[in-house]
Amino acid sequence: DDVVEKLNLFLDLLQAYRDLSERHERGVLHEHQRALHKYGMMKRQMMSATVQPKEQASVEQLESRIVQQENAIQTMELRNYFSLFCLHQETQLIFIYLPITSHILGAFVNSQVQGHREMGAVWNELQPKLGCLFGGNNGLKPPSEA
Repeated sequence: DDVVEKLNLFLDLLQAYRDLSERHERGVLHEHQRALHKYGMMKRQMMSATVQPKEQASVEQLESRIVQQENAIQTMELRNYFSLFCLHQETQLIFIYLPITSHILGAFVNSQVQGHREMGAVWNELQPKLGCLFGGNNGLKPPSEA
């Protein structure tokens, strides 16, 4: 039970770390890259608008959209930094709990030793009974005392 409980705890930690990493990559990072791409396209439109004479209203509207996009990018960068901070904290938590794996292995080995010791006792009890049941030795050797 101790081994399973500690394994489940460590597995939950690793799964949470994996989920957070995926959310960072698919969500925040991807949105930030899309926003930067959109910003680049708007800047190109603005440069072409300054080269070619256009209506002042459309240029002002484009400038307004560029400012909005810059604000959105700034917000996304803050979200990205916070997401990276969370990933860093989760990484530290994994490293804090990493030594639990040695405890898990030790507890598992101890449980296996105990289980095999108990099974050995059962087989040792069964061996003389088989000799009596089938009469004679039947090729069975007496257990070696350890």
